[in-house]
Amino acid sequence: MRDPDQIQKEWFAEISNFKQYAHVYPGIKAALGVLHADPANQMAIATSKVEAEFHRDVTRFNLDDFFDAFVFSNEIKRGKPAPDLVLKGIEKLSASPEATIYIGDTIYDMQAAHAANVAFGLAGWRTKKTAAFKDADYDFETPAEMLKIDALSD
Repeated sequence: MRDPDQIQKEWFAEISNFKQYAHVYPGIKAALGVLHADPANQMAIATSKVEAEFHRDVTRFNLDDFFDAFVFSNEIKRGKPAPDLVLKGIEKLSASPEATIYIGDTIYDMQAAHAANVAFGLAGWRTKKTAAFKDADYDFETPAEMLKIDALSD
């Protein structure tokens, strides 16, 4: 059996060859800036990435500046579609499930949100709404549409 640390090291080296293809979707930084500027909003990133992957992939875009808390897969027992990531984010923010919207782009994100008893918003700029997402509570076609939800801006 191969050493998991060696596999991760090889994977990280391979991923770095594709950094130039990663980008931030248009409108993300503007929408996050507005949401973050409102002191009534608290935001967390709950990602299936381990912390090292997050720093490798995300911090170079300065997106982490908009968030109050971070949940990485190495902090929880079960990954999506289990609710662990979402619940840990709620815990770190001292938030309530009733006032939480989890925004994601996969069916597993929606299942995790609903398993945690929070609303789910489909990141429609990344994943188009299909029948698989019929139970999504929100369908955001652009990042700016997130700003129209009262629960996010109250």
